[in-house]
Amino acid sequence: MNISVLTKALPAILGLTLVAPIHKVAAQTPNALPVAARPARGESNYDFQMRLGYAASQREDYATALIRFRNALYLRPKDRNATIAYYNMLDILDGNKPESKDTAKSAYDRYMRIGYSATDNQDYQTALINFRRALNARPNDPYAAQALRNVRTYIQRGNQ
Repeated sequence: MNISVLTKALPAILGLTLVAPIHKVAAQTPNALPVAARPARGESNYDFQMRLGYAASQREDYATALIRFRNALYLRPKDRNATIAYYNMLDILDGNKPESKDTAKSAYDRYMRIGYSATDNQDYQTALINFRRALNARPNDPYAAQALRNVRTYIQRGNQ
């Protein structure tokens, strides 16, 4: 590098470094959470996730609620409340938002209820139809897929 270029550029570089404002940088740890984003004393991580999920749902922040309920499902994979809450958020995000909290179950829930009821009454064809509809409403849903397999097994056993 040419010394004359360096001598011309050096004052400019020094001037910028001295004139540039100096900001105090707060020390942060990568996992530091704000106080509100920590479980309360004695609260399980599952309860914490569910609480934040319900709070996000009340704020109509359905994407955040879905994530919180999914986190709760990871902690307790077969938990009924977390499963229902998770799929309710999926329905809302898919555009099946109920008019009020007390009305309008999702089509998936309706098909699953009808399918289970028909299975209890040994009306396997009706059950098969409704579990297929539920699976169409939620492709790759493990509950509808398992119910469909169960009904097919019942039908095969009856034909033997």
